[in-house]
Amino acid sequence: MQKKGELNPCPFCGGLDLIVHELIYPDDAEGAAVGALAAHWEVMCRYCGCKGPEGNPRREVAIELWNKRRKPGDIYRTRHAGLWEVTKTGKHKRLV
Repeated sequence: MQKKGELNPCPFCGGLDLIVHELIYPDDAEGAAVGALAAHWEVMCRYCGCKGPEGNPRREVAIELWNKRRKPGDIYRTRHAGLWEVTKTGKHKRLV
């Protein structure tokens, strides 16, 4: 079973060098106070630059959505990390 907060490999390149970071920016929403800040969390692959999903208010949500990009039973090949399968528990297992 996947540990809470553990990230699956990048769905595009198979990279494992991933970061979860918070983006802080001026809040331009209607009704926001002048100088107010907004923030959201996203996951980013340091190898290929893939990031997302964007707009997550909490770190845990960003990780959960990143890990849901592939479904159990999916088998896929990545350019740099070989052949992978998504197990029934949602964990990504290297096949070759």
